[in-house]
Amino acid sequence: MNKKDKRKIPWNKGLKTGKQTKETIKKRSLSLMGHFVSEKTRMKISEAQKGEKAHNWKGGISFIKRKLKGRNKFYPDYKYKYSGNALNAMKIDKFKCIHCSSRNNLVVHHWNKDKKDNRIKNLITLCRSCHAKLHNINRDIGKQSKVPFRDGLRLAGQYLFTLRNAITGQITSRQMRFNLIPTTGRTMLANNLTDTSPDNTMLVSHVALGTGTSAPANGDTTLETETFRNAVASRTNGNNIAYITGFYGATEVTGTFREVGVFSDGSGAADSGILLSRVAINITKSNSESLTIDWSLTIQ
Repeated sequence: MNKKDKRKIPWNKGLKTGKQTKETIKKRSLSLMGHFVSEKTRMKISEAQKGEKAHNWKGGISFIKRKLKGRNKFYPDYKYKYSGNALNAMKIDKFKCIHCSSRNNLVVHHWNKDKKDNRIKNLITLCRSCHAKLHNINRDIGKQSKVPFRDGLRLAGQYLFTLRNAITGQITSRQMRFNLIPTTGRTMLANNLTDTSPDNTMLVSHVALGTGTSAPANGDTTLETETFRNAVASRTNGNNIAYITGFYGATEVTGTFREVGVFSDGSGAADSGILLSRVAINITKSNSESLTIDWSLTIQ
C-alpha cells in the first residue's frame, strides 16, 4: 500500500465504536462533577463558537426572523427587521406603540397611508392591534369584515401629536389617539348635505388645546376648559381622507394639555365654531418645543 492510499484510511478504522453504555456516560459525568471552568476559559469557548464560527451559522438573522413572525417580547431585535428611517422612527418612539405603549408585536405605519413616503415624520410605531384598528379591520381586532358591502357612512378620525426640539427640529416624542365625532359635528354634516342655506360652513378653521379631563362624549359642543387655539396650518385631502394640521410654536403656548378639539366655522375666540372632533390626551409642551397636531378623518 502506497502513502497515497494510507491517507485515505479512516482515522477510526479498527477502533471499537458504537453507542455508549449508560455506565460509560455515568462515569464521564462523575469525572466532570465539581470541575470549575474559569471566566476566561468560558469567554474563549464563547468566542470560538460565535458568529460565523458557529456550526449552524446562516447569515446572522434567520433565528431573529423566525422570532419576529410570532410574539416578539424582545423589542431591541427589531433592528434585524427594520432599517433606515423605519428603524429611526422606532427609536424615536422608544420601541413602543405610540397609542397604547405596548412593546410587543410592533410594526411601522405610514401615517398618510402612502407606502412610498418614508420620511420619518410619516412613519409611526404601533402594535399590531392598534395598527389593525387604525386600518379599520372590523370591530374585532385582527378579523377582517365578512360583509362585502356596507351602505352606512362611517367617519373614522385619528390624531398624531408630535413634539419637536424648536432649535434642531428633532422629534422628541409622539402620541397617537382615536377621536370622537360628537353629535354637533354629525349634525353639521347632515345640515350641509340637505340645506340650501346651511347654518354653518364645514370648512375646518381652528385646532384648540384645553385642560379638561372629562372623557369625550357625544353631547360635547366645546372643550371642557379651552386654553388656547390656532387657525389650522394646512388642509388637504386624498382617497376619501381629510388631513388637517395645527401648529404651535415654542414660545406661543406652554403647559400640560389634556384635551384637543377641531372646530369648523370658528374664530380666534375660545369655544367659537362647531366642535367637529374632541380627543383626550396628556401631553406637556415646554418653551423649547413646538407641537404639531395632525388630524385625519377617513370617510368610509
